[in-house]
Amino acid sequence: YIESIKNGVTTVIDHHASPLEIKGSLKIIADVANKLGIRTSLCYEVSDRDGIEIAEIGIKENVDFIKYTNSLNSDMLKGMFGLHASFTLSDETLEKCQNLMKDLNVGYHIHVAEGSTDLTNSLEKYGKRVVERLNKYGIFGEKTIAVHCIHVNDSELDIIEKSGCCVIHNPESNMGNAV
Repeated sequence: YIESIKNGVTTVIDHHASPLEIKGSLKIIADVANKLGIRTSLCYEVSDRDGIEIAEIGIKENVDFIKYTNSLNSDMLKGMFGLHASFTLSDETLEKCQNLMKDLNVGYHIHVAEGSTDLTNSLEKYGKRVVERLNKYGIFGEKTIAVHCIHVNDSELDIIEKSGCCVIHNPESNMGNAV
């Protein structure tokens, strides 16, 4: 946050991950942002990479934090529902997240088709392209941030556009990951 402030950044969107210290992590980050006076939107990166138990703790962290920020009605702090990427999320996990999102009135923050392996995985495991698969779970909407969207086709771009979802490009990350 201090580096952001030094460079004139007024809002930070953080897709946080700390699989060994999930519970309460978003509140700790939010408290720092509040002390520094920087606007922030936070979410926890849910993934099946570390097992179902860790994914469920991450899901709960998102839900609890979103409920907390919704109760504040603050322009300085917001919560989103963080999802890592299609290739690290099972259909079961996506369905759990979809069911819990119904009354939260927020969007998702998710990495979408960043690398070709995400697309290959989705086609091989689910018989659908990444955006088509995620769309089945209501991921895309006006409050969602789809990060990267490098390996998407025109049909997928149409889905994203019609949903009102924002696509965020991250050239520095993309260069670092050679995508």
